[in-house]
Amino acid sequence: MGQFLEAFKGAKIELQQCPSSRDRVVTLLRITRLLASEALGALTTVPYGWRALQTHKALEAFSEGEQNKHSVGIVRDVRYGPMQRNVMDIYVPPCTALDASSSDSTAHDNKALPSCSGRPVALFCHGGVWASGAKWHYAPMATRLAQEGILTCVLQYSLYPEARAQDMVAELSAALTWTFDNISRYSGSPSKVTTLGHSAGAHLWAMVLLHRARQASKHSREERRGKEAVALEADQKGAGVDCRMPVRFIGMAGVYDIAKHYQYEAARGVHHLSTMERAIGGAARFASQSPAAILARAAALGSGCKESAPTARLGRLRGEAIAERVGFQSGGFALGPSMAHAQVSLDATCTEGTAQSQHAPAESTGPEEETFNFSLEDARQLPPCILMSSLPDLTVPWYESAEMFWRLYDCGVPAKHLVYSKLTHGDFVISWKPLQQMSSGSSGETHSTKAVAAMESSNEDALADFREDLLDVLTERAVVKYEKRST
Repeated sequence: MGQFLEAFKGAKIELQQCPSSRDRVVTLLRITRLLASEALGALTTVPYGWRALQTHKALEAFSEGEQNKHSVGIVRDVRYGPMQRNVMDIYVPPCTALDASSSDSTAHDNKALPSCSGRPVALFCHGGVWASGAKWHYAPMATRLAQEGILTCVLQYSLYPEARAQDMVAELSAALTWTFDNISRYSGSPSKVTTLGHSAGAHLWAMVLLHRARQASKHSREERRGKEAVALEADQKGAGVDCRMPVRFIGMAGVYDIAKHYQYEAARGVHHLSTMERAIGGAARFASQSPAAILARAAALGSGCKESAPTARLGRLRGEAIAERVGFQSGGFALGPSMAHAQVSLDATCTEGTAQSQHAPAESTGPEEETFNFSLEDARQLPPCILMSSLPDLTVPWYESAEMFWRLYDCGVPAKHLVYSKLTHGDFVISWKPLQQMSSGSSGETHSTKAVAAMESSNEDALADFREDLLDVLTERAVVKYEKRST
């Protein structure tokens, strides 16, 4: 509901900008059509919402010192921070005992994480245009992951308009710190934590890791200079956190370049209805909140390239708009082994180019910020990254993940881009169904997870590839061969 209210606010702004009554009528008809389409789309998810709510309610709640037997259990509303929405649900795999003897840890060791004993952990952050989402929405997916032995944490965070993106980044970083310090109490291994994000959630996790990588690099330099190590240090607003990294980052249909995605939204006519620009804080903050742009600048400066001004054009062909978004343009990411020697202008890409476009963002809500300073040395601190996208996704197109992959590659970060052919944007998180426990004789034993999973996959081949890939990565049944460029 909150997202629709914000959409109406955006529609009002767009109508006020119309120069004539005729333009206002045309714009009103277009907005009405878009809102009707969004409302219809929301109605089609009602059956899933009911199923998710029932799945969440049906899970057995248990506390520390107890052990669940043959089904997934849940520990609800575990607090990781002071804000109202700073809570997570922890989905505990079958046959797991919680350790009541462990106590909360407040010390941060940036050099090493505890031993590898314990279950793999998925720390999931939802999307929702930075303005909507609740943890119970993802109960089917989280339950399914837990059935595979993955300790799954689904967190909530403050949303726009109560918070801006940089505040959300700080809250997610606090959730990651809490997980490292406390997840062993729930049978999880701090050294097997994967940060998993969808859409806006993938963007937020990427920003968290960039902040941590920069701090880790600074910490390393201080140690080399013989100064006293500082584990925690204020960086930007709320972003001062410890430097520990997850074992990997998995981004599903993520937004990684805010300016380019704004242009895509404008081409669809939804840029004013979307809360993205307002949640980020206006056009002046696009560059400093765009992981792909930050990495592009690091790669360009690290290779010794000079940033160039945008070139003037005498004419514009109709096919150039999409080609530029995909990356076939001067100064864009290369669809080849490297873009390290490309002429890249971060400011031109993320600020000037947007302002000169047909659909320029509204005036910034705050003062212009400096570019997020990030270097190739900082990038070496980033964990391996797996990006997932889908060709039919019209909300966040596949090439935004492709661009992020090449930015990571050019900075020497181990990365992998997985592309699927039949998933919509929401399918990444709402296509999941928990396995049904099936009795086997009088002993009460159940069929193996693998057997039931095979039956499930045979009925839904269109989505099975993605789900099996995610499960194989999280459980480490598959050895991922990352693409990595030496720097």
